[in-house]
Amino acid sequence: MSITYIKAVGVTLVLVGATIMNSSHKKALKASLLSTDDLIGFVRFASDAIRHRALPIPDILSAYSLESEHFGDFYSSAALSSLEDELSRRDDLDKKILDIMLAYAKELGHGFKDTELSLCELTLSRLTESRRLLAESIERSCSVFAAAITFASASLLLLFI
Repeated sequence: MSITYIKAVGVTLVLVGATIMNSSHKKALKASLLSTDDLIGFVRFASDAIRHRALPIPDILSAYSLESEHFGDFYSSAALSSLEDELSRRDDLDKKILDIMLAYAKELGHGFKDTELSLCELTLSRLTESRRLLAESIERSCSVFAAAITFASASLLLLFI
C-alpha cells in the first residue's frame, strides 16, 4: 500500500467527518433557533393576552398551544402543570435561552398587570438578543466547518499533484 493512498484515505475520512459534523451541528443549532423563535412568539402572545384580555397564565398557555406551529404539546402540558417544569424538561434549548425562560416562568403570574407587562418586555428583549447571538453563532460555526471541508479537499488535491 503506497503512502499516497493512505494519505488520500485519511484526507477523505477527514472530509467526510467534517461534512457529517457540519450537518449535525447545523441541524441542532437550527432546532434551537426554531425553539427560540417559538418562545419569543409565546412571550409576545402572553404580553398581548395580559394587556388586552387579562387572562390567567394557564389560559394563556392553553391558547398559545393552538397558535404554536411546532410546540403545541409543550404549551398544553405547561398549562396543566407549570411552564417552569416543562421548560426544565426541554433539551433542545440553548442554555442561556433556557435560563432566561426559567427566570420568566418563575416570575410570571406573581404581579400586577404593569409588572407582568414589564417582565414580558424584559424577557422579550433578552430573548431577541440571545436569538441574534445564536444566529450569528450558526453562521460562524458553519463557516468554520466549511473551511475545514475546503482545506481537506485542497489537501486531497495536493496529494495528486
